[in-house]
Amino acid sequence: MAKKDETSAAPAPAPTTDLSAFCGKAKLAESYTEQWIGYSPDTILPGVDPASVEQHDQESLLGHDIVIAGYSLRAGKFGDFAVIASVNPETNKVFTFVTGGTVILRKLKVIGEKNGFPVRGRLTRPSGKRYFDFTA
Repeated sequence: MAKKDETSAAPAPAPTTDLSAFCGKAKLAESYTEQWIGYSPDTILPGVDPASVEQHDQESLLGHDIVIAGYSLRAGKFGDFAVIASVNPETNKVFTFVTGGTVILRKLKVIGEKNGFPVRGRLTRPSGKRYFDFTA
């Protein structure tokens, strides 16, 4: 009879945060991590394992309220893109998503210049258009 593999465990639950406490206590990530504007996942949840933070695609977030905590701008093969640290306001789960959309990148830059993070809003796609938008 084969032995049961005891090393396989259930995946760790996604990290969560208390949004009200986060807004008052978190330190701006740009002060000590590389190139995050606003808050990075590890400032929302100090000590969080980056591998445990869920990753979503923009399409799955359409029409849902999200709290954007911050972003990190990166250079990609097809131009700049942002890794965005976010929180689901209903479950308080921390997640990230990636976008290269110029409309969202432009809005993130404006919010960052005004020290406006975290900001609550919704990802949308204007009727008949291919691009995504963020409406706060």
